[in-house]
Parts: sequence; C-alpha cells; structure tokens
Amino acid sequence: MHRKVLDDAGFAGARYAACGYALGCTFKPTWMDVPPMIYSGNPLVMTPGMVFFVHIMIPDASTGLVAGVGQTFAIADGAPEVFSDLPVELYCR
Repeated sequence: MHRKVLDDAGFAGARYAACGYALGCTFKPTWMDVPPMIYSGNPLVMTPGMVFFVHIMIPDASTGLVAGVGQTFAIADGAPEVFSDLPVELYCR
C-alpha cells in the first residue's frame, strides 16, 4: 500500500523501499531495533507487545533534504496502542 500510494502520486523515484522499523531497548548508535524493517515481502509477523515506528519519507536528492511523517505504536490483541494524541490529517493550503 505504501509503495502504490507514493508511486501513483509520482514519487516512485523518490520514496524509500521501507516504511518503518521496530523500536526496542537499544541505545547508541541507534534507537532502531533493526532488523526488522517494514517492507514489502518481509516475512516478519507482528505480534502483541512489539513496538514500531511507521513512516512515509520522501527524500529530495537535489537538496539533500527529506520530508516525512510517522507514528509510533504497539501491536495489541485488538487495535494498536498509539503513542501520540496528535491528529494524522494532512492539511494543505
């Protein structure tokens, strides 16, 4: 779904292949529990108690800048536990 939406919007050449990663009890040099990364074809099964940061990142190779949005959540038996109260709507002017 991540790839299709970005590709259909014209960002196929700019998007990253992965759209998130696990978070855990790791420290310097990274906060990421890599692997696992979230990408198409990954055999990982997300189970209750696992914590992930899911994101959409779009880099601009000409400037070296990256735009991104994301959300951290824990897998639960029902709906995931979201760790932010911020809205996820995208506002455009």
